[in-house]
Amino acid sequence: MKLFLISLCFAFAQSAKILGVFNHAGASHTSIGKVLLKNLAKRGHHVTMISSYPMDEPVDNYRDIFLYENLEDFKQREKMYFTKDKTNELETLRNMTLTHTENTFTNPQVKELLESNETFDLVIIDWFFNEASLIFGHRLKAPVIYVSAFGNMLFLNDFTGNTLPYSYVPGAALSTSDEMSFKHRVVMTLLNLGYNLVLPWRNQAQYEILKRHFVDPPSIEELKENIALVLAVSHFSFETSRPYTPSVVPVGGFHIDELKQLPKDLEKFLNSAKNGAIFFSLGSQIKSTNLEKNTFASIVKALGKLPQKILWKYESDDFINLPKNIKIVKWAPQLEILAHPNVKLFISHCGTLSFIESIHFNKPLLCLPFNGDQLTNAAFARSRQFGAHISPDEITEDSLFNKTTEVLTNPLYRKQMNFHSSLLREQPMKPMDLAIFWVEHVINHRTGDHLKTFATKLPWYKYYLVDVIGFFLGVVFIVVKIVLFLIKFVVRRVSRLSKSEIKAKND
Repeated sequence: MKLFLISLCFAFAQSAKILGVFNHAGASHTSIGKVLLKNLAKRGHHVTMISSYPMDEPVDNYRDIFLYENLEDFKQREKMYFTKDKTNELETLRNMTLTHTENTFTNPQVKELLESNETFDLVIIDWFFNEASLIFGHRLKAPVIYVSAFGNMLFLNDFTGNTLPYSYVPGAALSTSDEMSFKHRVVMTLLNLGYNLVLPWRNQAQYEILKRHFVDPPSIEELKENIALVLAVSHFSFETSRPYTPSVVPVGGFHIDELKQLPKDLEKFLNSAKNGAIFFSLGSQIKSTNLEKNTFASIVKALGKLPQKILWKYESDDFINLPKNIKIVKWAPQLEILAHPNVKLFISHCGTLSFIESIHFNKPLLCLPFNGDQLTNAAFARSRQFGAHISPDEITEDSLFNKTTEVLTNPLYRKQMNFHSSLLREQPMKPMDLAIFWVEHVINHRTGDHLKTFATKLPWYKYYLVDVIGFFLGVVFIVVKIVLFLIKFVVRRVSRLSKSEIKAKND
C-alpha cells in the first residue's frame, strides 16, 4: 500500500527541482537535510543543497552550495554551550542565527543562484530562527516546506494553525515532561506569552536583513503564508503525545539511513567487550575537549572503574595515563556503533537525533543535557524510565559511576527502552517514505493551504476567544448589576414601608 501511495504521488511529481536551505552550521541540522535530499535525488528529483557540509562523495542529481563562512563562524562559538550565563548564551545564539542568515545572502554562489533565471518547484528550509530564508520561496515562486529538527513545538503554531496546550506540552528548553507542576505550567504560560511579545521584534531583525539584500521585500508574516507544510522530527515514542494538524507531519527517525560497515578497529574493540560496552558522545556541536578539567577528570576516573569497555568520542589525542578499558576516537560512526549488540548503554548529551537513535537501536540512556531540547529529552527519558540523567554541573566521580551502574544493572531501564523502541519501529510507513510522500504531495499541488486550520487567519483575540470571554464577562457584569439594583430597590422599598409603619404607630 505504501509503495502504491509513493508511486502514485511520484507519477505527478517526476523530476522536480528542489532547493534545500540549511544555513545553520550545526552538523545535526544539516545531516537531516542531506539524508532527505539524497533520498529525493535517488527518486529522480534534481536537488540543490545550500549548507555548511557538502556531500563527502558525489551523488547523482545532487548539487552542493557550500556556506564556508557559516562553518567558520560556528567553530568560533562552539564553547557557548558550556557557559553558565544563560542570558549570554541566548544572546550568542541570536547573533549566530542572524549572522548565518546574513552570510547566506552574501555567499557568491547563492547570489548567483538568486540572480539567475533558474526555477525550482519546491524550497525545503531548516527552521532555526532564520525566517528571512523564506525569501527563497518568494523569489523562486515555489512553495516552502519547513523542516523542524526540534519537532512539533509552539514556535510552529502561528503559521500551521496547530495548537499545543502548554498545560501538558513542555517547551523545548524545560526540564519537565507532560506531568507538569503548577510552577512549570506558569513558566510555560509566560514562555508562550513572551514568545508572542518578542515575535514582532524577532521578525523585524530578520526583515532588516532582507532590506539590505532585496528591493522592497515582503514582510516576514507575508512570507510565512507560503509555508505549505512542516516536516517535524517528532513521534510519540520519544516525546509527549500532542495534537497534530495535517500541516505538521511527524517524521521522527527518518534520518536513520542504511548502516555501513564499522571500521575494523572499532569492530574489533566492540567484539572483544565480554562485559559489554558503553558509547560516550556529546554529539557534533558539544566538544568533550571543552569540558572543565575537574569534570573531565571525574569522567575518566568513573568510567575507568567500570568492567565494561568504553568507546569515547573525544576530539583530541592529548591523553596521559588513560584507563585500559577506554578507547578514544575523534570521529565515531554513531549509527553503526549503537547498532552493535555489545553496546549496553549510551552516555549522551541527548540532543534529539542522538535521542532518537538510542531508542531506535534499543540502548538505555544516561543523559548529560546542556541546554535546549536536550533538557526536555532527558526529562522524558527519566519520566518514562528508560534513562537517567545528570546535570553536567553536577558530574563527580561518584555520581557518574553510581548512575551508570544503576542504568546498567536495573532491568527496568532495559524493559522500558524495549517498549519505546518497539513504538518507534512499529509504524505503518517508514518515516522517510512518509516524508517523501508529503514532499511530492506539495510539489504536485503547489500549496499546502488545504492542510492548515483556519487558526492561521485569526487575530489573537479571536484565537484565544478573548472577545467571547469578554462578551460573557459583560453579560455576567450586566446581570450582577441588575441583581444588585433590584436588591437595592427592594431593600429601599422595604425600608420605606417599615419607616411608614413605624411612623403610623407613633402617630
